[in-house]
Amino acid sequence: MRTMKTPIRLLPVIRHTASSLSCASSCSQSTTQIADIDEVCKLINDHPFPDEPLEPTLRQIGIPISSSFVENVLGRLFAGHVDGFKALELFNFARRHTEFRLTSDLFEKIVHILSRMRKFDKVWELFDEIHVKHPSMISLKSLSIVLARYCQHRSFEETLEAFSRMERYVGEHTVDTYNVLLYAFCTQKNMMEARAIFRKIHRRFMPNTQTLNILLMGFKESRNLTAVELFYHDLVRRGCVPNTVTYNIRIDSFCKKGHVHDALRLLSEMEQKNCSPTIETYTTLIHGFCIARDPVRARQIFDEMENHDLKHDSVAYNALISCYVRFGDLKSAVDLMDEMEGRGVRHDDVTYNTLFRGLRTLDSIGALSKLYQKMIKKEFLPKMQTVVLLMKSFCQNDRCDLGIELWDYLIQKGCCPHAHVLDLLVTSLCSKVSHEEMHMWKEGTPMYGKVRNVVNEQNYTMLHFDGGKEPNIGAAGVCMEADEDLNSDHPKASKIEMTSAEAEALERGLHMIKNSDLEEIRELGSGTYGSVCHGKWKGSDVAIKRIKPGCFAGRPSEREQLVALPTAAFDLVCMLCD
Repeated sequence: MRTMKTPIRLLPVIRHTASSLSCASSCSQSTTQIADIDEVCKLINDHPFPDEPLEPTLRQIGIPISSSFVENVLGRLFAGHVDGFKALELFNFARRHTEFRLTSDLFEKIVHILSRMRKFDKVWELFDEIHVKHPSMISLKSLSIVLARYCQHRSFEETLEAFSRMERYVGEHTVDTYNVLLYAFCTQKNMMEARAIFRKIHRRFMPNTQTLNILLMGFKESRNLTAVELFYHDLVRRGCVPNTVTYNIRIDSFCKKGHVHDALRLLSEMEQKNCSPTIETYTTLIHGFCIARDPVRARQIFDEMENHDLKHDSVAYNALISCYVRFGDLKSAVDLMDEMEGRGVRHDDVTYNTLFRGLRTLDSIGALSKLYQKMIKKEFLPKMQTVVLLMKSFCQNDRCDLGIELWDYLIQKGCCPHAHVLDLLVTSLCSKVSHEEMHMWKEGTPMYGKVRNVVNEQNYTMLHFDGGKEPNIGAAGVCMEADEDLNSDHPKASKIEMTSAEAEALERGLHMIKNSDLEEIRELGSGTYGSVCHGKWKGSDVAIKRIKPGCFAGRPSEREQLVALPTAAFDLVCMLCD
């Protein structure tokens, strides 16, 4: 795959003095600094690392070597799913400067990035380095991040080995470190393993309130209300003292089952035991009354918060907005959003995502696009789940112009969109091309420019054009070779009959890939109609979608019905991975 080189641009960087840094930590970022972050993220995202070293580029653009700036850039790279090794290069580059001060938040961010990539060897190398130079930066939170990924992607035994390895960084294990291990299993709803760990803890240490809360949280996430209550009363008898978090977990357990009256009973019990309700308590109750289909009572709970000297934050507003959206009262939801702005409460990704989902359900693309434009005007960077939601809405309503605008906005912000976002946009653009409109694909035309620009931003080679020939829609095309015995009316024939869909694919310039050109490495997942594998095609990483032979069994006329769909070429396309 040909790698495009990114021109290096010098940034108008503001040098941060000690006083300006302290101000930045307590105040919101200035517009100039946000612009610098966007530029740095875009340069890192577009850089052809590892083909070319990243450090000379970082040195040339002259980024501010401050903890707050590097932390914000790492956070943006993490949210944008940028290659984690680029983030590690930035982290190491900053560490080599004498004026740079490493913080635990920075260390936890880079650990999170590498753990999400499952690069555990790099994680342990980093832990070893930091343990020698900055041992105080290794916290229980950083250990929790690693263990959570081990629980998610590795076996029970490997997770215990990783936990044992952590003794070299934090010393002999205590009840607090065992709580970290418990938390990792509970967040993955592996309650059998969590119980086994708890029995081991109980033999060595006295469980504390945090142990109680972690296990209750695990049972709650498993939707096991009976286990929550039985375990709670058992640990209370053993001497554990419940706190506000304990009651919040129990209230949430009842609310998720729609038992709001039991949840209100626990609220009264909290106040009797001098456990003051928090914003989380009332937010949970709002969600509970939403589940119980009582938006009026949910609003009353929301209003009662101020009587307990609790200020409404974005979480509380989002809970009530979600309730209104669920019942189709979008006018009240939009009014709440305006009220947030009037009270100085910032909209977050949950706010926008909830409203977008409500508008999409009502098939109101006009109102959705207005809210989207409002979000872009505020320079807000949505998370990837919201990006996918928006791209689906735009493409399904024939608003590819908004889809391209969103793509350009993300790239400008230095965000690396998910591959599914590219799939949606390119499929929508390509589906507009009919046999009579093939001239639109020729080089220099608007359609060519739109698709080529979108693809080139992320160095994808899904589309390839040749100015002197008919366009090849897909440098990687239909990636299947059907078995002769299953795909021919005459099993002994040396060649299967071509369907009209295959003929049209050839007419449109689809490039057919042979099985011999594909190297399958491992299976990523499978479903009713086939499987998706990680593999190689001409040295490039690809995702290979193979349709089960049974789906194409029968006579050619029957096969034609299976493949003759408007987007069949793209459902079967072998798309290059980032």
